[in-house]
Amino acid sequence: MIPAYNCLMDTYEGDTSISWMDRNNIVLPYNEKILEILKPWSLYLDRDAANRVDSLSRLQIDIILVLSSHAERNQAIIFKQRNQFKISENHCQRALSYARRINEEGESKTTLLLKVLTSCYSIQSSQGNYSGALPFAEEAYNCGAVAYNPVHPKVQEAAGTLIECLSHKGDLYDAERFAQLTLDSLRDPANKVDQESEAVAQGHYNLGRVICSQKGDLVRAEILTKESIRIRTNLFGNNHYKVGNSVNLLADIMTKQGKLGDEVMELYKRSLAIKIKHEGLDGSNTSIGNANLGIYYHQRGAKDSSPGKRKEHFSLAKSCFIEALRINTKIFGPTHLETIEAASTLSQISRLISEA
Repeated sequence: MIPAYNCLMDTYEGDTSISWMDRNNIVLPYNEKILEILKPWSLYLDRDAANRVDSLSRLQIDIILVLSSHAERNQAIIFKQRNQFKISENHCQRALSYARRINEEGESKTTLLLKVLTSCYSIQSSQGNYSGALPFAEEAYNCGAVAYNPVHPKVQEAAGTLIECLSHKGDLYDAERFAQLTLDSLRDPANKVDQESEAVAQGHYNLGRVICSQKGDLVRAEILTKESIRIRTNLFGNNHYKVGNSVNLLADIMTKQGKLGDEVMELYKRSLAIKIKHEGLDGSNTSIGNANLGIYYHQRGAKDSSPGKRKEHFSLAKSCFIEALRINTKIFGPTHLETIEAASTLSQISRLISEA
């Protein structure tokens, strides 16, 4: 039955026509049935080894551990999206415990560990607890670096997460130093890394992002980010979500340089269009894209000397935040922090329009 339940869940996970909230409500009972089926076996494995008679082979034990870890991680993701973080943390800790205990070392175990550690990180970072998130980011990076070459794409993804965590913690010096060392390693001819690969694009993106976060050499950050856009566009085409991430970062960098012209506006619009293409009109990243464009219009309106232009840009900002609020309410509900923040920003912009 477990493969059938997983198949059903995968079907709903790929359906972009329903909201995350509705999808989770549909998927949760199937995942609970999987955990119910696995419960006797997981309890058996949780016994002290000295008091357990091993009637299962190592392969059978590993199958139970893998299935249990996947199911617990799915529960953690669902409850995280419901803003029920304590329940989510408990499920993720169990998922991590099962993944660590898999006997067979290899890429399958490493891939599962990286997924679970990333989920553990995400739960903590969603609560703004970057001190609590840091150990998971560090373990994910170390796990990948041991299993793969340090310049492997999965290691680079883990490096990006660690850099993000250090930046949010305020450890900007360490974040930039680590991002620079990572990019230098990717560029080193001795490592024979294809300089047109996604790993190199990620390295440029990571360093550009951390420089942007600390408002450092923004001209250099702009050059790095443009290079990530060039490589990713050549690899994936114009509408890949990683291209969208780089485009959005470039817009942020240029905004911090005080560039609020049409070029930056088009970058934010392009990033939003890519998000819509991948997630639909109701995706969480679509909400973020609307908010980013709204912030841009708000900043541009604040700089306008003409009352008419000021009101025009504030009105465009309002439209963006109305959409962001609609999406957040649908996905997270009216009491979620992101919904409340979008409503607060919308209220402030409405007031500015009335005063313009």
